[in-house]
Amino acid sequence: MREVYLRRVARFEERLRSEASVLLVRLYINREEAEQIVSTLTSTYPGLDFTLLALDETEEIRKDWKIPRVLNRHIKSAPRNDAISRKYDGNWKKVFREFRVRRQGDGPRKRHSLNKVISTVD
Repeated sequence: MREVYLRRVARFEERLRSEASVLLVRLYINREEAEQIVSTLTSTYPGLDFTLLALDETEEIRKDWKIPRVLNRHIKSAPRNDAISRKYDGNWKKVFREFRVRRQGDGPRKRHSLNKVISTVD
């Protein structure tokens, strides 16, 4: 199991050092945490082109935080005891409609459905 996590960390760091645009998604986050993530990433990876998609169910997140590189959105997510239920997929699709999601190696115009992209994550 340790090797799996080491590979994931290596792949994540490789992506952060690349010239690719990166969409980071964080569920259950507040404004202060978003500011800290942006600060850490911009100081550690100054050339990184990234957007942090901050998602939460709180009222705080409904108002635009106006933090550069952060898009905060309200989402009703599945309760932890029902996390694999497909009935919440529509909420996620609504959020991700704003983004053009591509897998690594895809050309600039090739698009994939969100389900297909998520299914490639191990």
